Amino acid sequence: MHYIIHIATAYQSFKAQSQAIQELIWSRTQNGLRTRDPNHPILTTTLDQYLAKESPDMATLTALLKTKMALTPEFGHIIAIGKALVENGSDPKVKVMVTSTAKQEKDLLEKFWAGLSTLIKRDGIPTFVSWNGLEFTFPYIVERSIALGVEPSCVLPRARFQPWKHIDLLAELGNYDAYRYVDLKSRLALWGLKLSNNGKEANLENAEYLIEEWRKGNFKPLRENLTLTIDAIHQILRKAIPHLPDRKNNGW
Repeated sequence: MHYIIHIATAYQSFKAQSQAIQELIWSRTQNGLRTRDPNHPILTTTLDQYLAKESPDMATLTALLKTKMALTPEFGHIIAIGKALVENGSDPKVKVMVTSTAKQEKDLLEKFWAGLSTLIKRDGIPTFVSWNGLEFTFPYIVERSIALGVEPSCVLPRARFQPWKHIDLLAELGNYDAYRYVDLKSRLALWGLKLSNNGKEANLENAEYLIEEWRKGNFKPLRENLTLTIDAIHQILRKAIPHLPDRKNNGW
């Protein structure tokens, strides 16, 4: 029994943060670019200049901060959770939960943990499946649950080299070597896999577009994107599973 989990996240308001938190976000964002992109405009701009809108690259800086905050659980929040149960090679039973406002995040997490508790009581602990779950999905869920005081119903496995507990397909297929990681769209293309939405070929939407539509109250693109993402993960899992260690074999 495999249980696929994927989340969608959004940034919190930068200006609504205290000065100390703004400085922390700013310095973290700068540090992440010093070697990767030493010519990025954020490295020659101060926080005060940005807040005063004195940078000629305001749009670039704002987009960067939004991305950084959305991908960091301390400065972002979960706006949707997609999950699917796959039993004996069956088609996934997909369920997507989307919040209408950021204030519903706690309720979203409570429903997620309650659903997982029900599953475990009925069928036992599943083998969890994710795409970048070790570094992103599971730590994000745990951090946001702690921040909002939501009690977990189990321990989400985050140890490497244990695919019988948690198959992080991004890490597993890259042999846990970040230099070999391939993004989801590229993996689909490399293996000749296609996504279908009502019989038509579909593509995964840009995350920034999905967040902006969600903020406008248009939840359909986000819901469809998570459904397609779960489908993509399932297709990759189905192709890879014969070559992965069985969960009953606790060794390589």
